[in-house]
Amino acid sequence: MDFLPDGACVVTERDFPVKKIENTEYYSDFVRHVPNFDAATGITLDIDPSATFRIPLHYSRAYAERYDPWAEWILSRLRGVLRRTANGLLIREEQNDLQLAHAALTNRANDLALVVNSEMKIIDANGAAIKALVRSDVLWERQGKLTFRDRRLVEAVPAAVRSIAASASSEVTSVGAHLESGHWIVHFSLVAGSRSNALRFSRPLVLLQARNLSAMQPLQPLTDFARMFMLTPAEELFCRHLMAGISLKDIAIATGVTFETARFRLRAIFQKAGVHRQGELVSLLYRSVGH
Repeated sequence: MDFLPDGACVVTERDFPVKKIENTEYYSDFVRHVPNFDAATGITLDIDPSATFRIPLHYSRAYAERYDPWAEWILSRLRGVLRRTANGLLIREEQNDLQLAHAALTNRANDLALVVNSEMKIIDANGAAIKALVRSDVLWERQGKLTFRDRRLVEAVPAAVRSIAASASSEVTSVGAHLESGHWIVHFSLVAGSRSNALRFSRPLVLLQARNLSAMQPLQPLTDFARMFMLTPAEELFCRHLMAGISLKDIAIATGVTFETARFRLRAIFQKAGVHRQGELVSLLYRSVGH
């Protein structure tokens, strides 16, 4: 009952009799199969804009006339205690979120890194991200929530965060965008431990790592190397990205191809250069430019 005001007590047989839902799938598939469940008295508590507690007392409809007034009396007098308990749980939850976020940001100094919840509320950020938020050239903070200057990222990032938060998988998702400041890659992953607490409010945390590929080590020309091993322009660009220390997954995003296409391109370069591992290829690339 989302329309209920904060602190309201509801008695089902008085305010919403169960006979109104007896012909629904919810009643047929669930309510009627649970013993002593078809009547209830409940209270709703709005703890903050994103956390609402609804606390019901269920019992059989056969006892409703006797139980309803006493259940409402008990809940109404426990309202203050329940609110203080819920506030305490919320404070503990926020402290736990901050600890998890801080742990997730450890050793993330090479990227802009932030931890947000599914509503894009910023839980914590590393030094690089804080500086970027102050500059407000790529990302910025609005009422405690993360947003972006670029319209594509404004749409794509929250969608990716919601998807990761709702998924049972710990898989990393990435999006890329060409901005005035360069080509940005944003990685998303679920923060470890943010789903393990049974008291959680279903708000898993997501780690965002943003990297400006254009600001990394400049891509070096490989004209002689490409000519020697008959590389295509796309393969030469691929090798330049490898020399800059960019991962295979980020190269795929930066060059607009799938990860499988990037792997196929890497194998083709291996064959032309006569090497078998990525490390061997990178060493060969550095030798070719005199490093």
